Amino acid sequence: MKQELIGKGMCGDVYKAFNYRTKRKCALKCINLNLLEAKFSVQNANRHSLLSVVKNEVEALSILEHPNIVGLYDAFQVGNMYYICMELVRGFELNTLIPAGGMHEVLKRPAELTLSLVNIL
Repeated sequence: MKQELIGKGMCGDVYKAFNYRTKRKCALKCINLNLLEAKFSVQNANRHSLLSVVKNEVEALSILEHPNIVGLYDAFQVGNMYYICMELVRGFELNTLIPAGGMHEVLKRPAELTLSLVNIL
């Protein structure tokens, strides 16, 4: 059950929710497939392939286990909506890490960035 909007994206919203089956709080990402199609200029004939990309990413996330990667609980489609139920984590928005000068400022420090990525993995 959706409880509180905690984020917005280009094709949907993320809600703080409660999963009654598992009896735990979660993040519920609600992807509007019509918005996704429009954003990527996909015709109805290619909708299946676009949905396959989303499902492949969900499948990849489902096999990953790491403290720095959000856990996946469930994913399903209802009509024109695709739902991804994920671990609810506290934190901050990624854009707070991007300096005022933009990403090119970050890319000036490739060694530092590479070390950060290695530490995550």
